[in-house]
Amino acid sequence: GLLNNQYCMRIAFDSDGSAWIGTLGALQHFDGENWSSYTSPKVAVSNFWFVYALKFDSKGQLLVGGTALDWSFAQMEGSKFDILDENRPVTAIEEGNDGTIWLGLSNGIATYKNGVITKYVTDDYNFSTVRDIQSDSQGNLWIASGKDLVKMSEGKFSVMATSESIIKCIAPDEDGSLWIGSVDGDVFRYVTSEKTLSK
Repeated sequence: GLLNNQYCMRIAFDSDGSAWIGTLGALQHFDGENWSSYTSPKVAVSNFWFVYALKFDSKGQLLVGGTALDWSFAQMEGSKFDILDENRPVTAIEEGNDGTIWLGLSNGIATYKNGVITKYVTDDYNFSTVRDIQSDSQGNLWIASGKDLVKMSEGKFSVMATSESIIKCIAPDEDGSLWIGSVDGDVFRYVTSEKTLSK
């Protein structure tokens, strides 16, 4: 039922259970019966728009990250995009416990707060492309940076494990472990107590 056959990059669920699906070329919405499609509001050729990240924040607003020729970060307002940034591709979005929105970039991470995007500078770690950011129940941020699984705790970054291939997505489990998907299609489990990454 998808309105195009492009890759599905990310899925987010609304409070009513409907699905928002980021693809290469459009943002799709499925309410359980009907499909809707939203393309880049600025680019006539939608194939130049890649929806990499979707996140409902604590206020229920849908944040959309990706890359187009002239914008990369927006908030959905009804059926329209309110563009928040036009300068850098946004590849991941997560909200911290304090309400700060964290953005994954092609060369690092940034924060979005009070309408301002600030690139986060750290001496602890040099980021490559960030493909996912997830928070755990303790408020730690887990970041997929290239092949590295990076933990941010109390403002410090630490490489906790390195994968055989590029990490695509992270899913924290209730038991404290992490499930990790790679670009190559492999699935890993990271056990925090043992600091191991097993296929």
